[in-house]
Amino acid sequence: GREADDREDLALLAAIRAETARLSRIAEQYLGIARRPAPTLEPESVADIVRELVAFLKPEHERANVKVELRIDEKAPEVPVDEAQLRQALLNLVRNAREAMPEGGTLGLEVTAGEGGGVVLTIEDDGVGIPDDVRSSVFDPFFTTKQRGTGLGLAVTREIIEAHGGHIACEGRKPKGTRFRIALPGASSSP
Repeated sequence: GREADDREDLALLAAIRAETARLSRIAEQYLGIARRPAPTLEPESVADIVRELVAFLKPEHERANVKVELRIDEKAPEVPVDEAQLRQALLNLVRNAREAMPEGGTLGLEVTAGEGGGVVLTIEDDGVGIPDDVRSSVFDPFFTTKQRGTGLGLAVTREIIEAHGGHIACEGRKPKGTRFRIALPGASSSP
């Protein structure tokens, strides 16, 4: 009857509205990628930034039953970074790692001296892992394995790392889990 039709129309309209809102949020985030200012690089200790981030996320990790293993090479030099942007990139990676371990687990963070005065940063989890066939797509805008979420976290993360003249790679771990490895250049070799 007419009322059922009206209800169906309203339900459809509500679904369209929700989808439109979602798409405009994605578009805003995507434009955010395009508009991100070039990083303002200052010599910073990546080890200190990682330590602060771990302290900041401690309550979140405790609630999620995630144990953090922090390994810091005291010989890791300061490197030119935009602290706010690097923190955002790391926050994306650490949150993803936590979400990959819904039952809890171990989050490993390592900062070591890289080549040419640079630094290598490793973030690893023993979570659900990323299937081999999709691992090469994880940095693509809009790629996501989550029910909710726009899939822009890793695209933004890669963009930030590359704007620093750095490189990020995603690897599988045995027996399970995922490792992200970030190489940031030293002062002499920055772009």
